Amino acid sequence: MTARLWTSGWDFFTPSETVVYHLWTRAYRPVFQELESGETQRYRSASAHYVKQILQIDQTPVNQDDTLNVGKYTLGTERSFESYQKHIGVDFFSQNIEWRAEWGDLDPIQFDLKAHAGKTLPPT
Repeated sequence: MTARLWTSGWDFFTPSETVVYHLWTRAYRPVFQELESGETQRYRSASAHYVKQILQIDQTPVNQDDTLNVGKYTLGTERSFESYQKHIGVDFFSQNIEWRAEWGDLDPIQFDLKAHAGKTLPPT
C-alpha cells in the first residue's frame, strides 16, 4: 500500500510521540488465520504473489487469474519505485535492509526495554 501511495506522490510522516495503542495479545479472541477456509487460503496466496509482482520481487504470473488482475492496482507515476526503496532503506529484490530502516533511525538500545526500564535516554 505505501509503495502505491508513495509512487502516486503521497508523503509519509511519523509522529514524535505515541498516538495509537495496539493490544498485541490475541489470547482473548480467535485470530483470522484460525477461521480460514481453503478458499481464503487460495486468496491469501494469490494476494501475496500479486504483492510480490508489484514490488518487483517476482514477475512470473502463476495462473491466468493473476495475469488478468495485474494492472488493476499498480504503482503510481509521480515517483519511481526505486526512489521509494531508497526513501525507506529497503531493496525488495535483493532483500537488503539498511541499518536505519531496520531500527527506524533510532538507537537500537531503545528497543531493549527490559534492560533499560525506568532509565531515560539523553535526547538525540
